[in-house]
Amino acid sequence: MRRHAMMKHTIVLAAIGGLLALLGAPRHVEAAGFANTLQSGTSTGMGGVGVANLGEGNISYYNPSLMPYQEDYRIYAGPMLIMPRTDYESFDGRIQNDTKKSLFPPPNLHAHYAFTDDLSVGIGFTVPYGLGIEWPDEWVGRENVQFQQLQTYDINPNVAYRVPDTGLSFAVGGQAVLSNLELRRRIILREDREIQFRAGGTGVGFGATAAVSYRPLDNVTLGLNYRSAAKINYSGQARFDNEGDTAFEETFVDNDISTSLTLPHFMTLGVGWRPLDALLLELDAQYTTWSTYDEVVLDFEQNKPSDTSTIVNNWRDAWALRFGAEYEVIPRLPVRLGVAYDASPIPDETVNASLPGNNRIAGSIGVGYTIAGFRADIGYQLLQALERDITNGRAPDGNYQTRAHLLGINVGYGY
Repeated sequence: MRRHAMMKHTIVLAAIGGLLALLGAPRHVEAAGFANTLQSGTSTGMGGVGVANLGEGNISYYNPSLMPYQEDYRIYAGPMLIMPRTDYESFDGRIQNDTKKSLFPPPNLHAHYAFTDDLSVGIGFTVPYGLGIEWPDEWVGRENVQFQQLQTYDINPNVAYRVPDTGLSFAVGGQAVLSNLELRRRIILREDREIQFRAGGTGVGFGATAAVSYRPLDNVTLGLNYRSAAKINYSGQARFDNEGDTAFEETFVDNDISTSLTLPHFMTLGVGWRPLDALLLELDAQYTTWSTYDEVVLDFEQNKPSDTSTIVNNWRDAWALRFGAEYEVIPRLPVRLGVAYDASPIPDETVNASLPGNNRIAGSIGVGYTIAGFRADIGYQLLQALERDITNGRAPDGNYQTRAHLLGINVGYGY
């Protein structure tokens, strides 16, 4: 019985730990780790830049201190359509699996109102972190993970003030983050008998935001945007299906579980330059403190060999560089191009099939149009993660490769 209890504990530990230790599957792959940094059709077409773009639609997310430069009131909303795929091939080439086709449409919204020429308030809604991956039923690694999904919903109110005659503006705000997660995996007892393991939970966390912009010249904008860490406390359940009439029936006991996840701090510095009235060039550098994601502590409420267990992740901080260009070919009709590079924060020792992530490169294109106060933007990005070999025992040994097509579509009013 003690052996059976330890087996059950190991199963729950691996399952829930996999869910929280690798929150970055291909359905959300705009940035390394599990961050979603594409939050508008404008930014998507420009490689993900936006912190120094006075014309960015979703400035709640990219740099709310720019709100005083967008007068009166504005609203901007739309989805980001994400179509990912991960391929697996064993080192001997005999086994190949691909994730199931999927489409995930996380929304984004920005709205603000100018009380005066220098004072504005706004609110943003985004899904800044997330994942979603589903391997086929015959996936060789279904004991590690078969389905996994994380969603975070961020409500972000801001207030911004521009200091007259200085070129400086500032913004501060808060974050309320609602989150849910789900995991499914298989426990293979023998060739003709598998048990389905399911786990899920919900949580909430809070954080802050701050931003500053400076315009030393009319055609140059410097921007700095900071979004704080937010600790999310989850509670949920772990469940077993099809465990009846087996020698391990008493081992696979449903259990209440709880844990926490700390979303990282991130800071973005950008410079925007207009060498011509119709041309904008922007370069952004982003730093994310993924090292806050060093371990996950799991609490088991009943039928457990110990009160807590720990999953070690040891992620490291990472940089990302992005460059974008916008050219207005005719009045109110800009076209956009961009490139990006994101360094992976995941070390070889802890990478697995939930997020076989690696350094990522991306290219993008987009277009916008404004008429009678209405604005529409569409941007497309192709993202490619470099191949990654996994040999650490946390997933089937082999080569993993991830790519994604991303389409940002936004409409707005007040432009």
